[in-house]
Amino acid sequence: MELKALNLTPEEMFILLCCRQAVKQDAAKDIDSLLGQNLDWTTVEYMIGLHGIAGFALAALAQHAHRTDVPDTLIERLKQQGLKNFLKNHFYVQEFHKLVKACSLGQIRLVPLKGIAFLTSLYAHNTALRSLSDIDILFEKIDIERVEDILVPLGYQTEHMDARAESRAFHSAYGRRVSGFTLLIEAHWDFDYADSPYKIDIADMRQRSREIKTDIGTYYELSIEDTLILNCFHILRHIPKGPDVLLYLKNFCDIALLLKMHGGTIDWECILQRSRHYNVIRPVGMVLLLVRDLLGAKDIPCTVFKALQAEGFQEDFAACAVREYIFNPSKAERKSLPFLMVDIATAVGLREKIKIIIGAPKIFLSLYRARYYERYGRSTPRALAHITWYYSRKAAAAFALWVRAPRKAAQLQKKRVAVNRKTLAAIDWLRG
Repeated sequence: MELKALNLTPEEMFILLCCRQAVKQDAAKDIDSLLGQNLDWTTVEYMIGLHGIAGFALAALAQHAHRTDVPDTLIERLKQQGLKNFLKNHFYVQEFHKLVKACSLGQIRLVPLKGIAFLTSLYAHNTALRSLSDIDILFEKIDIERVEDILVPLGYQTEHMDARAESRAFHSAYGRRVSGFTLLIEAHWDFDYADSPYKIDIADMRQRSREIKTDIGTYYELSIEDTLILNCFHILRHIPKGPDVLLYLKNFCDIALLLKMHGGTIDWECILQRSRHYNVIRPVGMVLLLVRDLLGAKDIPCTVFKALQAEGFQEDFAACAVREYIFNPSKAERKSLPFLMVDIATAVGLREKIKIIIGAPKIFLSLYRARYYERYGRSTPRALAHITWYYSRKAAAAFALWVRAPRKAAQLQKKRVAVNRKTLAAIDWLRG
């Protein structure tokens, strides 16, 4: 996939180059050349915050301190965010150590996943680089009640899920307030829904994990092959069609750093065999392709991409991931034309259109739970009022566009429908 074909803006290219530089792929000269192009720093700062890469951006820009192109105010805000990351991660690491100690005493086998595992390995030299939103830990299901008995005395409370999510759950969530923010722990006994098209066998991976002995206790670490499979899969496993969906660049940076650190020791044939066995060769291969093309990773053998081609991969799928889920240039269009309207227009046949309309309340409810309920201190009236206002404004904007400029609205809808169909094709391919 050629970056030129994606028509990235200078700001988007700058973000990618900062990530490349931070994950040890030499991009200093390219960054220098972009700094002279009068970048929109407001947009750059917005994207840095969106992707959780303030630490990466600051580390990359530290090598260009002599340049006057970068606003001092941006550098200062990035330093503040880096300090917040450091302090927040300090609390998370402390909580993880408490868990390791308690689980060791209780002879409970604990396996850290994703961000918390990386803080103690990839980012051990500088924990401010990686923002963390929760602690993901893996246990056997029979140990979950014992884990809860450990967490409750530490001040954690169960985070409740809606009935449908609870019936399909593969983890329990716990939270407690500390120093102005909520510490979240997700205790996993699996890594995907039982009705998923993918067949990840987490017990398999847990069995292969190796013992890590420390001064505070013992925990277990997944093999590098399983770590790569699980984290690549995690990025694309639930990629949905819908509004405001984002694939975070910080997660791609994790993969790039894993490759940089372990490139010479990774058993790629093992990764291919297990990915096929778990039916995740498509999401795993596509993430590795994106890491290679966007972040310049050089340690991925061509056999991985040949396997991806054999699965019917098309360049459009990768381009769709970048343009629709990493750098989405159509935010203004989406404000004028709500996604639900585009989704209905895309559907073939009256029955499919009716299904989408009937399913709309579920979309609103999930957004309400994920975004507004927690934001407003779990106040249902305030959250419902906000989400009602949010969708009322979207509907009003769409109505105004159709009344004021019907031809423009029709052209915009046609364009968004075409994009939506490509997105649906990519999602269908990923899910096999």
